[in-house]
Amino acid sequence: MTLTAVDESGNTTDSTFTVSVEDNEKPKIQNLPNDFSENSDADQCSGIVNWQAVTATDNCGMSSVDASPASGTMFPIGETTVTVTASDIHGNDSIATF
Repeated sequence: MTLTAVDESGNTTDSTFTVSVEDNEKPKIQNLPNDFSENSDADQCSGIVNWQAVTATDNCGMSSVDASPASGTMFPIGETTVTVTASDIHGNDSIATF
């Protein structure tokens, strides 16, 4: 941006400066499942576990929403923490677990 100053005699001077707008807003994770239990698969000591896809919104646009381990994968007997990471197009991340 350029600013111009003019005095009473008509002398002018210009000055420039830069304005940067940054996206510092993290994505908002939505429809994160509550903790839940599943039975093991028949004749297995593990089970394939599925859940509804987790989504996220952002003020500038989403890049990805990933769960680890992913829905539809084999889970061992016991508790497993699933970590969901939502990333926007400017590299801001939100993380949630269930």
